[in-house]
Amino acid sequence: MTLLEIDKRQSNTVELGGHLYIRADTEEQKMSQPQPETTRTASYMVPAAVWIPAVVALIVAVIAPFLTYQLGLNAQLKLTGKQKRQQAYSELMGEKAVLTQLLVSRFEAFINSDYHEARWKIAGQPKDSFDLQESQRWMRKSEDLAIDVAKSRKSLYDTLGLIRSYFPHSSRLKELTHRIYHSKGLEIKARPFGLNAAQLEPWAIKAVKEIQEIVENEYAKPIDDLVIYLEAEMDKEAG
Repeated sequence: MTLLEIDKRQSNTVELGGHLYIRADTEEQKMSQPQPETTRTASYMVPAAVWIPAVVALIVAVIAPFLTYQLGLNAQLKLTGKQKRQQAYSELMGEKAVLTQLLVSRFEAFINSDYHEARWKIAGQPKDSFDLQESQRWMRKSEDLAIDVAKSRKSLYDTLGLIRSYFPHSSRLKELTHRIYHSKGLEIKARPFGLNAAQLEPWAIKAVKEIQEIVENEYAKPIDDLVIYLEAEMDKEAG
């Protein structure tokens, strides 16, 4: 061993109570021990602290409206069978009132058109005629109402389909809805052409009354019968 090595070892020894103790080289131990990677971790955490809140805010802004819509849709889909039956029942009541009124109004307009056309023909079909103008006006109204009647029928048939889906199937339910689906068509039984002026007014009154009776018997009553049946079914459910 060289003098330099002896001197170095002696510098690392301590004499206590007649014994020699070796003093550890703390600097070398510190250097040899693994150092915590605080610097490296911080290099990752600092950028994350900046972009994470921004990403979260963006996600919330995009997803929140979708979640709101989805929750509303789910609420609609979760309507109970009872609520669906009550809704279909209410729609049927409203559609009965609309359709029957539209049918009567449409054919009243048609009757008024025939009435004025007949008067115009009795007068010799003058070119400048109030009755001709009225006949054309009422006919246009009748045609417009025919479109509304078609829309109302479709709405009624859609509701009947829902009723057959929501309520328990039975032969009675099938019979009642079948009657409405195949209700009798409306038409004016007798046209006024060929009548004299004195006969036109009674003809118009009679024709309107006949139309009202047909609408009542062929449309209103079958729907009323179905309403009574549905009420009985819902009463059973409530009981």
